[in-house]
Amino acid sequence: MKTFNIIYTNHDDFSHFLNAHNITDNDQLLIQVFTGMSNEVAVTGLRDAIVSLLPTAALIGSTTDGEICSGSVSTHKSVVSLTQFEKTKLKTALVSTCGDSFDSGVALAEALVSETTKAIITFTDGLHCNGEAYLNGIHSINEEVIVAGGLAGDNAQFDVTYVFTKEVVSSLGAVGVSLDNVDLHVYSDYSFNWLSVGNEMVVTKVEGNRVYTIDDISAYDIYKKYLGEDVAKNLPAVGIEFPLIIQKEKGSIARAVVAKGDDGSLSFAGSFSVGDRVTFGYGDAEMILNHSIDAQYEMSEKPVESLFIYSCMARRRFMPELIENEIKPFQQLSDVAGFFTYGEFYSCEKGKALMNQTMTLLGLSESGCKAEQPLEKKRDSIVLNEYQKSIKALSHLLNVTTEEMVKKHSELEEITKSISATKESLNLAQEVGQFGSWEVDMVTKKSIWSKENYQIYKMDTSIEPTLDTFLTSIVPEDAQKAKESMAALVNGQSKSCELRVSRGDGKVMNILLNAKMTFDTEGNPEKIIGTTLDITEQVLLRQNNTELAAIIENSSTEIYIMNRETLSYVYVNDEAVHKMGYTREEMLQMSVFDINDTLSQESADELKEQLMHKGVAFNRAIHVTKSGHKYPV
Repeated sequence: MKTFNIIYTNHDDFSHFLNAHNITDNDQLLIQVFTGMSNEVAVTGLRDAIVSLLPTAALIGSTTDGEICSGSVSTHKSVVSLTQFEKTKLKTALVSTCGDSFDSGVALAEALVSETTKAIITFTDGLHCNGEAYLNGIHSINEEVIVAGGLAGDNAQFDVTYVFTKEVVSSLGAVGVSLDNVDLHVYSDYSFNWLSVGNEMVVTKVEGNRVYTIDDISAYDIYKKYLGEDVAKNLPAVGIEFPLIIQKEKGSIARAVVAKGDDGSLSFAGSFSVGDRVTFGYGDAEMILNHSIDAQYEMSEKPVESLFIYSCMARRRFMPELIENEIKPFQQLSDVAGFFTYGEFYSCEKGKALMNQTMTLLGLSESGCKAEQPLEKKRDSIVLNEYQKSIKALSHLLNVTTEEMVKKHSELEEITKSISATKESLNLAQEVGQFGSWEVDMVTKKSIWSKENYQIYKMDTSIEPTLDTFLTSIVPEDAQKAKESMAALVNGQSKSCELRVSRGDGKVMNILLNAKMTFDTEGNPEKIIGTTLDITEQVLLRQNNTELAAIIENSSTEIYIMNRETLSYVYVNDEAVHKMGYTREEMLQMSVFDINDTLSQESADELKEQLMHKGVAFNRAIHVTKSGHKYPV
């Protein structure tokens, strides 16, 4: 099999392209059309022009929020991808309405799936289809068939999207093509790399993919509260890069807004359930690009003759100047085509899932032959914008969190001035913000720190901190910045500041402070209340000085760094967090004994003895995840 990709400009040039590549009309030729045109007449004209030259071929198409052709990204263009199969039979179908998305998935699967069907590529309307229910409908007919594709786009206008076959163009339907060949090699993968930020919230009222309230506040007002009015009122065109992330045992799934209701509800590309615990998410550009290299290397180990990418519009809009850096690596494997969607379909052995904020990959091969020359995994230097476009909304989120902590603290202080109430308020602040918390009495200059604040600064809890305890820890180069930030608190507004400080162990770290000053009845400064967050790792990533750390963090192998004496964890990588099921914060409170109930202190001492003498130790063990699952390591 072989795939040829071209940006369609006119009938004559397309005809010359077909002749130059010896592409002839036949029923084993699959045409995928990805077009940035969102006008039905123009879409129909494009389709008819292609069909006039290749009337027998199978054709499905979708409007987009960006197109991919031979590894390059474009907008408002039309990409035609032609895949010539030799042993695979093709069959297309169109479901004219996605009124009931589950039933539409059932109808498409019943029209396409046979005993020899190995995969289905399908595109649906991007504004009315509940992609998750649609996939569940397909899954109810056949659990084994691989499903790829996504929801159509319309360049973030969120007005009308189209999908089409040779016969019909539909704004409310779904199209698909089945690949019937039991020997066809199909490989799917995905890249997410969107991180949770801010408070965990609970979905309190929802119908399918339409969320009415979160924490008993309208979904619209939740976006307004945490991301600001400008983002909320321009949903879904703005704010697509800040989805809600559903926290699930098997991993996180993002859900992006696709429509806004007059009643304050928001419709998402996939479903929620009452009780779902959600956070806002934001992309980690460096992690995204590094994972692309890993995925390319992993895919190079598979038989791939044709490769298609169906990626979320948020990725292109979050890092427009870098998005081709994510796509380009795969061009070394095969001529790549695809489009940017309003939701991505992904299949694996464990089932099917609707993705958002995700790049999904579909690799196909009829021969089953791997590349003769293995790829070398290379990472080029990555130049990033500082926190990309998300920093304003992220700062707003952190400031609102601090406001909530201050309010809760004040409410508790009115009840009692006792030490126990102060400790309770700090614990509540920690629960709300998930940071170290503190307060400074502006008269006595004495401070109260939470346990987490002591831990961040690596200080003994027996020390009674003062304002000078903090000020003397600031590196000299940042002293003036700290002084100016403290002076700015006199207006009573919450402020954020990044500083470098020396910890109790002598190491320098970067911290993010959020703080607010309170005043007595006469208007004099009374207290400063705030939070501390260790952002050393983020700053190092921002400065592009953590290539080795990035390799470790994104390794497909679990990696742990432990205190030599206590064997408690001081670092765990993403794979370890993913495999074990704990949060990173939970694991950093644990030791090797907490996840390995077969390891005795005696065995651990023997291993440490080996390390002292040989520098290397090897041990077979059993890891126990948070859910109780056990596996050998």
